[in-house]
Amino acid sequence: MSVATVVAGLCALDIHNLDRDSTVAALARSAGVRRWLDGIDVALTARLVELSETTTPSLFPEQAVAEATRTGTRNGTKLVGRAKTVAASPEIGAALDTGAIAGAHVDVMTAALANLEPAQRATLTAAGRELAALAAASTPDQFGAPLLPGFARSKPMMGSPACNARNVTSDCEPGLITKPG
Repeated sequence: MSVATVVAGLCALDIHNLDRDSTVAALARSAGVRRWLDGIDVALTARLVELSETTTPSLFPEQAVAEATRTGTRNGTKLVGRAKTVAASPEIGAALDTGAIAGAHVDVMTAALANLEPAQRATLTAAGRELAALAAASTPDQFGAPLLPGFARSKPMMGSPACNARNVTSDCEPGLITKPG
């Protein structure tokens, strides 16, 4: 289904008469459009970065994004970071382009890359296919858990061998298991 069809369907909704399931389904469709738009924003920002590095050296992509989106330079900086991340990890970029992941997933990846040494960055970006699949199957917070040091967990996660061995899920934290252990 095309994005235009989804948007037209959302615009035609009689929101005040939707039941719970219809409302949740509409929210899911809206989020899908937003994820797709995240990909468009990143592609356009990447073009601004390219122009600033080639034909228009006086162009500051962060400022141009801030002006175009009527936000601020913080948003411009975030979008430039996303553009650089998807350039470094094309599989993450492809997942964003199709709406399989959100810009917030790319923000997590951007933050993870910023905390690594060059060799570690290369290792992380080389795992792009696996990371894109992980991001598509998780929320940005779940995706960040194995990538960012600030996501250390105090309890083992449900589904992990530690929780399965005890068979007591109340002592386990919900979340996504990415590797055994």
